Amino acid sequence: MKQKIGTVYAFIAAIFFAASTPAAAVNLIQNGNFSDGLTGWTEFTTQRGVTNTTTANFDVSGSGLQSAVKFFPGEDNILISYPPGYQGQGGGLHQFVNLQQAGSYDFSASVAIQTLQSANFSAGRLSLVIDDVIVDTFNVSYINANTILRSELSFTTFLESGLHKFALLSTREGETSSLTPSHYYTQVALTEVLPEPAAWAMFIFGFGLIGMRMRQQPSNPSLNSVVTS
Repeated sequence: MKQKIGTVYAFIAAIFFAASTPAAAVNLIQNGNFSDGLTGWTEFTTQRGVTNTTTANFDVSGSGLQSAVKFFPGEDNILISYPPGYQGQGGGLHQFVNLQQAGSYDFSASVAIQTLQSANFSAGRLSLVIDDVIVDTFNVSYINANTILRSELSFTTFLESGLHKFALLSTREGETSSLTPSHYYTQVALTEVLPEPAAWAMFIFGFGLIGMRMRQQPSNPSLNSVVTS
């Protein structure tokens, strides 16, 4: 019996160790770091908006140069008044992802705003959008000259299986000129949120204890008794 119990403990320990190793998250976004240009992405603009989309090497996160998409949002003529619900000039990129299973997913990106020659009263908004709904935004009004402002965007939500639209939206109010702030995105990722390894380990450990307990229980005497006359 002791040998059996020791075997069970060893088995549980092995499972606990294996489950404690975190699984690598798979990025479901194609070309999220823009190392392959704009492959996998489709450009769009808001009403009256332009983006002047390019790719560039830029220190988006503050850790060194990275491949990134660069937006130069604005429009040719400044609006005197903004209609209700006006989203701002600009646009962005989107792609569709077919989720194989329902679950919690995290949509994230590193973003930055840069201005050069002069200060600007409309640095703009950099947003993450899921199925045409803005879920997280880096919103900056005034920005000093020769300044870089950085942020991390992230949003976790439950999504049903099937086709979903994921977009990067870059907007601002103001004229497009050489003084317009530039917007950058990189490290765009969509990953399924998996249970923590410790949670899996405790779940399996509980089943192991139940199994061990069942093996320790004595057999039913009525099944093993011999009927004598």
